[in-house]
Amino acid sequence: MIFIPRIYTIFSMGKVKRSLIIGTAGHIDHGKTQLVKALTGVDTDVLKEEKERGITIELGFAPLRLPSGISAAIIDVPGHEKFVRTMVAGAWGIDAVILVIAADEGIMPQTVEHLEICELLKVKRGVVAITKKDLVDDEWISMVKDEVRDFLVGTFLEGAPIVAVSSTTGENIDMLIEEIDRVCLKTPEKPDEGIFILPVDRSFILKGFGTVVTGTLVSGKITTGDDVEIMPKRKISRVRGIQVHNEFRNQAHAGERTALNLINISREEVKRGDLLCHPETLLPSRRLYAHITLLHSQKVPLKNATTVSFHIGTADRKATVLLMNRTKLEPGDSCFVELRLDEEIACLFGDRFIIRSLSPLRTIGGGFIAHPHPSGKRGRKRGVLLEKLPSVLSAEQINLIDFFLEDSGIRGITPREMQSLLNIKEEKIIEMLQTLSTDGRGLLFDRERQRYIHHRIYNSIKDTIINTISSLHQNFPFRMGFTRDHVKRSIKYQLDEKLFDSLISTLHKEGAITSEMDLLMLPSMKRIFSERNARLLMEIEDFILKSGLQVPELDELSHKFSISVSQTRDLLDLLMKSGSIVRLTKDLFFHRDSLEAMRIKVCEFFQKRDEMTVGDFKNIFQVSRKYAIPLLEYLDNQKITIRVGDVRRSRGK
Repeated sequence: MIFIPRIYTIFSMGKVKRSLIIGTAGHIDHGKTQLVKALTGVDTDVLKEEKERGITIELGFAPLRLPSGISAAIIDVPGHEKFVRTMVAGAWGIDAVILVIAADEGIMPQTVEHLEICELLKVKRGVVAITKKDLVDDEWISMVKDEVRDFLVGTFLEGAPIVAVSSTTGENIDMLIEEIDRVCLKTPEKPDEGIFILPVDRSFILKGFGTVVTGTLVSGKITTGDDVEIMPKRKISRVRGIQVHNEFRNQAHAGERTALNLINISREEVKRGDLLCHPETLLPSRRLYAHITLLHSQKVPLKNATTVSFHIGTADRKATVLLMNRTKLEPGDSCFVELRLDEEIACLFGDRFIIRSLSPLRTIGGGFIAHPHPSGKRGRKRGVLLEKLPSVLSAEQINLIDFFLEDSGIRGITPREMQSLLNIKEEKIIEMLQTLSTDGRGLLFDRERQRYIHHRIYNSIKDTIINTISSLHQNFPFRMGFTRDHVKRSIKYQLDEKLFDSLISTLHKEGAITSEMDLLMLPSMKRIFSERNARLLMEIEDFILKSGLQVPELDELSHKFSISVSQTRDLLDLLMKSGSIVRLTKDLFFHRDSLEAMRIKVCEFFQKRDEMTVGDFKNIFQVSRKYAIPLLEYLDNQKITIRVGDVRRSRGK
């Protein structure tokens, strides 16, 4: 089974130490494809149109086993200005670059643009190959090398090896391989412990096997039989087979050119620009926070709300750039922005990207993703939080976890949700969240869902709850306290139930709040309330008790004690919670002792008689119909009597 329809020659040169990706860069017709063939023996131009036109149109790939044992893959990119988007797709995720400059032409426009793209993508290392050495003399080569050295000053290739070669005669090809090997030995290997991420650069159907996708495995690893999710469509598939440079593997690792045979997915459902990951590890979004830098070579500033072409991984989208705290970005300057995309994209914090102007088509800048799927924060709060990012970038991973934990706000975050932001394994995230909890910077408030919240946010909500209860005390001065639901509803934002329970429990332990009869209150208000209202409560209860079954209505009580109706109702609520007062209608409140005395008399009545009419009840208790009807209904509800037509009978009989 051959997934990649190209013939690769693999040389056996001892044990492979590691895998790296090398990209070419340079102007059209400067000999990139011929150089790759001279280095590897592989002609990466395989399309009929490429052969006819003599230019590279699509990405080409070839293996290169280096003398040190490093297994490298070379990505050959198009040099024509019309195919820069393809070049960006190939350059994303490369470890090193071969900048190709033809000896007979020197530095050209795409030489400059390709180098700018590599710088924006933070490529750290590379070599310079001056091709077509056989077309010029040594003096000319020396002059071109001087020109190139001056051109590279201030770039990541300043001081890089410069080798003049001829792909036609093979002159100095071995020397170039040695320099590439030296550069690769200094290049860090991509870690396997990251999330599995493979940006798709090609998909096709292979007869007998179905859909095959290829790409550079930029992070993590993939194993035969693994489920994968296709982003941003969120389609699930499974890996039937893996090849790395035509070689069957059970597993592919970061830094390798990889072909995956997928099952239960059609070619139309996966294409260049999509991204493969393990299920439920990433979330797609059309809104991103990012940090961008506008190239010095730009002649005009970038205005707010400009629409650009946004390139990340192998994908490109239209994006509107909303500058933060400014109206324009000057050439050479940097700032945080919000990007609003025309289609969803899946990415991670720190991912590099390129932006290009739409007219004329030109690379104008790039940067990194600051937040892959930000919350709805706006204005100053968002800006203040993003200002912390530069210091976080160079810090330890745990400080990055701390930053996003705080950014999650009152909702909090789970390890799985944190993983969708960062290229860190879930197990490592759990470990660091537990460390933050031990350090007092985080708190696990929901063990079942493993949801954490930042201590600053937690303490801020505690203050909000205290202020809310204090405001309720001011607004309802005759209420001793408030139900949990009342307090929760009075907070200006919605809190998770388990988070609210945790906050109330903590405030109780700290003595910031207290409770009585299931009412929450401030400790100081309990004392103040007791001193102010104890006398009134006693007087109202005593008055209702003495009134027997002919109790005054609510407005009469209010007038009697010279307080407002709402204040009277609050005091009656407290008496009801204590159990001494029972409300039968909206405005009629009876003492429990009076109701108990009534119950005893009714039971005595039924010892002599089988039925009781409304008239009987009125005569026994000397009350009007206004009181008799609600009191009889109360007896029914208490299952002392049962209504049968117009009379009551004892439930006991």
